[in-house]
Amino acid sequence: MFIRLLLIFSIIPLIELALLIKVGGYLGIIPTIILVAGTGVVGVSLARSQGFQLIQELKLTLKRGELPADHLIQGLLILIGAAMLLTPGLLTDTVGFLLIIPPTRRFTASYVRRKIRKWIEKGKLHISYDEYRNPYGTDDYNYEDSIDVDFEEK
Repeated sequence: MFIRLLLIFSIIPLIELALLIKVGGYLGIIPTIILVAGTGVVGVSLARSQGFQLIQELKLTLKRGELPADHLIQGLLILIGAAMLLTPGLLTDTVGFLLIIPPTRRFTASYVRRKIRKWIEKGKLHISYDEYRNPYGTDDYNYEDSIDVDFEEK
């Protein structure tokens, strides 16, 4: 895992730099800067609108009593896409846009869902939820120290 991260954080910036130099040599410095800044601004506003739209769909899904797993994956992809759009560079902007626009985001979400399913089947990923699970992993947890709160949103 460390090697992968090292490669990602060293190779991608080098590719970005090469692309920026190549595009800057073709378009010029000022147009290249405007291009990179413009894609960031447009991309973040697109990510914001797609995020709000996804939240509305998520609320409707929850009102119907369905699990919002797909919406959560798509929300994560929008978040990753927005972060990539904020990173200066043409390669990261392209990937960021692909993660934000609905058709490619849905395709990527289905791929991620299949990958997660395979990890669960192979035992590489365990998902569990236990409302009364001891947060410290021991049997001597004193539940009297816990505070249970009910609230009503107004």
